[in-house]
Amino acid sequence: MAYPSKQAMIYQRVSTDLEQCAPGARLPSERNYARQLGISRKALRVTLDRLTVEKRIRRTPQGTFVLSLDRTDEPGPVTLLLPCPNYLDSEICTSGYIHQQALLGAMRAAVARGTRAVTIPVSETNDPENINLLQLRSLQTNSIVLCFGHWFLQAMEILIRRNCRLGAVFENCRWIPAPPPQRSIIYHTEGILTDPVAEAARKLIADGAGNILYFGVESAWLSRRGKTKFLQELQQHGLDSREERFVCFPSGWSRMEIFRELRRLYSKFRFDALIMEIQPRSTGDDSGPDFYEETGLPASVRIVSGICNLLRQRLFAGRAQVMYLPYMRLFRDMTEYLLDRPGETVIRKTGFVIQPAAQFITETNFT
Repeated sequence: MAYPSKQAMIYQRVSTDLEQCAPGARLPSERNYARQLGISRKALRVTLDRLTVEKRIRRTPQGTFVLSLDRTDEPGPVTLLLPCPNYLDSEICTSGYIHQQALLGAMRAAVARGTRAVTIPVSETNDPENINLLQLRSLQTNSIVLCFGHWFLQAMEILIRRNCRLGAVFENCRWIPAPPPQRSIIYHTEGILTDPVAEAARKLIADGAGNILYFGVESAWLSRRGKTKFLQELQQHGLDSREERFVCFPSGWSRMEIFRELRRLYSKFRFDALIMEIQPRSTGDDSGPDFYEETGLPASVRIVSGICNLLRQRLFAGRAQVMYLPYMRLFRDMTEYLLDRPGETVIRKTGFVIQPAAQFITETNFT
């Protein structure tokens, strides 16, 4: 009777161990595993090499991980956490738009690398204090998980304990977990929400503008925090920097009220450049009224606008520039970084982008 070789017995023993491990589980280090089995590291390495070829394990600088028997060596899905099931279509237009862009960026990067992007809503009621932890049960070691903001802090604590690879965007550095999760990538916007209006003014001045007005809804971040730096920027360039150059209007105004006020302001100041943040994307009929007809602004007025429904008007989109946080780009970059199996955590600061509206529409699939 022929007895199995020593190497065959090692292979059988390790195979049995793998069958008892969940996909994504990390095996002990070669040194510790060889000691447990009572064999040399060299003998163990022969079996690990074979199992790697058979696509039953994946060996990385961070360790050796178990693959499921019914999969190839493709990366797992990239998971984007959503606050609730209908969030992408919600009336919370700004945040809904952010998550739409996040999903688009993650999907583009995931598909390019041979995998897919999926979403998991973590509550029924958009309540960060009422997260359904069962929704997270499929996320284990090495799962790639993306999220936006401090809303998901409770979920992140669990995912960090499970050794998931995380990509996150935070508005404030104080929300970043300490210590930060391993093998993850984090972007933050700390301190930038007062800068975009001044940056837009600098760009307009460089393009030849000499008479600039800011016009924004009072509830917008830029309206609440951008005034001081905007007026300082005008003053530094010897332009009219009186406070009346920074105009905020009530949040409840209709589109026609906004347009009538712009017509009045143009009659008063005859500005040659306008920085505008009228926000809500969900307000009004996008086909009209026409911006230029109702405001009386000539085509020569340079416009830098936040994201708004006016970008759906052909003439406006052809003439304006857009200032925005590039969420699609951020989530694409995070997905690429995490799929490349990083060995360290990266924390980066991000900021606003200003680009022609036509380029913005093409890049972000704005509809």
